[in-house]
Amino acid sequence: MPPLTRLNAVKDEARRPVCTGEVFPVARAYKEAIYSFADEWGFVIANSDPSAKALTAEEVDRRIAERVQGSLQFLDGESYTGIYCLSKRMRKDLSEETRVLSRDNPAVFLKHMEGVSQYTKDSDASQSKGYA
Repeated sequence: MPPLTRLNAVKDEARRPVCTGEVFPVARAYKEAIYSFADEWGFVIANSDPSAKALTAEEVDRRIAERVQGSLQFLDGESYTGIYCLSKRMRKDLSEETRVLSRDNPAVFLKHMEGVSQYTKDSDASQSKGYA
């Protein structure tokens, strides 16, 4: 997946942008199954180097072999490549997102009800698109 070209400002209490194209020109969304929450969670890796690029599976495997004794439990080249493959629906929803997160306008978050994951939002659960 190509890097996200537009991220909404996430502002702290001083109203300074902490994660936008102004601060981090390269941002890549990824997801991973978090089994203890029975769902996928999304994350963003941001970089201040505009020439930064995604690594190939072979490059990830080479770097792990150079830097790690033994093997990692989660990450290898193939899993690195896979976590960046967002679904068409998720990419569409991310491209349409306009909210600026704050204490008054928090992110949607996960809660469990009778063993089944359910996304809710304190003020209006019906607005949830199903992503935390």
